[in-house]
Amino acid sequence: MEIQSFLKPLIYLMAGWLIITMGLMFVAFVFPSIGQKISLIKSGLFNEYVVLRDDITVTEISDNEEVLPYEYESGTGDVPAAKEMVLEAGGEISDRLRVFDKDPGKNVDVLIRNNGLSSLVFKDNSVFNFKNSSLGELIGQFSNPELQLIRHVVPVNDKYALVNGDRASAKYADPYLWQVELTTLNKSLITKQPYYSFKRPPKIFLLPDEEVAVVYYVDDIHFGIAMGGDNSRPKYSVVRVYNKDYPKGSDIVQFRFTAGTIINVTFDDGLIVTGDPSRPGGSKKYRKPARVWRVDFTRV
Repeated sequence: MEIQSFLKPLIYLMAGWLIITMGLMFVAFVFPSIGQKISLIKSGLFNEYVVLRDDITVTEISDNEEVLPYEYESGTGDVPAAKEMVLEAGGEISDRLRVFDKDPGKNVDVLIRNNGLSSLVFKDNSVFNFKNSSLGELIGQFSNPELQLIRHVVPVNDKYALVNGDRASAKYADPYLWQVELTTLNKSLITKQPYYSFKRPPKIFLLPDEEVAVVYYVDDIHFGIAMGGDNSRPKYSVVRVYNKDYPKGSDIVQFRFTAGTIINVTFDDGLIVTGDPSRPGGSKKYRKPARVWRVDFTRV
């Protein structure tokens, strides 16, 4: 049967769109450098960092550093994250993994604390004491908004933790990153677009004089198809500090991917920040030399 004449342009348009899409996917797979360049242009190639406070200056120390080893698990830096454990039907908490959907146990995050502070259990929208390897009394619940799923918890210090979680109103997976005050459970929004916490959670770096630097990761850049699923990097790495000037924490500088995904922060009369600008993939051809930045505080 002859195709109606008015349908032919639509069919040609759909066929052309399909050919172009498949062609771009092929190019990204066979020539990953082209896919990288497209992603870098989209991410803002020439704006490598943005200073977020007036009292901060940033200087690149060197872009001739050695190539960093491939980072298989980024971890949370100097402070361990809350551990995912299983709340059993009788209230005890087991150090095991929940494997099957019919497992009656429920996943919870257990935050072990020192200095005489009570350890905590994060379960859905509620926080409990962790006592004698069991669920203790309820401490409180989150509000404004309520949460339905906790994905990741890492303590910043004795007072604050960063919590990656989904709002109760979310109809699909849509995690936000929050800062939570552990005594009141009051929370403030850090970002609506955290990078995948299972791949690269926030990293905590302990500095002299009880100061803390936090690096959290925002949004993502995709580099086409890659073996093993390693095909993206954070679009931004944000450095946040906690000290006597910023006891509640303050974002001070945001680095783009081209400046390097920030993997380490040390102190030497200022912050020494190391970034890895390498593309995804374990192959040596994907590795690039580290970039090192100095972040100074101008105090009056």
